[in-house]
Amino acid sequence: MSDVSDQPDQPKKPFLYAVGCAAGIAGDVGKSITTAQKQQWDVGVVATPQALGFIDVEAIEARTGYPTRSAWRRPSDPRRKRYESRRSIAGDLLFALAADGHLSRASRRGGWTSNQHAWMLAPELPDIPAPLARSELVRHWLVPSGRAPSPI
Repeated sequence: MSDVSDQPDQPKKPFLYAVGCAAGIAGDVGKSITTAQKQQWDVGVVATPQALGFIDVEAIEARTGYPTRSAWRRPSDPRRKRYESRRSIAGDLLFALAADGHLSRASRRGGWTSNQHAWMLAPELPDIPAPLARSELVRHWLVPSGRAPSPI
């Protein structure tokens, strides 16, 4: 969600992207637009190339005032630069879930040069006080090197 408005004198409205895929329900995106607009939201539509067959692009653009985005480039749109790459949201989502402690990386898929990893649910961590956790971490790293007293 982001705030979008071209008029500086009017308060900014929240913005909703309705995303449609190749299914019959994509044709009902108009209901989502109506509901959001009744709640004072600006709406834009993102459709997969296959969903374009289920929706009326011109009617949606007339209702929303925004172009319908899709993977296909219009002839008037600028071409992507050679150095730009296509990114998948999946990698960002996996890293976000890992940062929140829900997932962790497992072994590599393939040989040691592979960049692909399997993912697994993160194990439940015990809830211990921070000072005890710090001291255990220090022991874990320093005891093998002989620089800390061995655990009792």
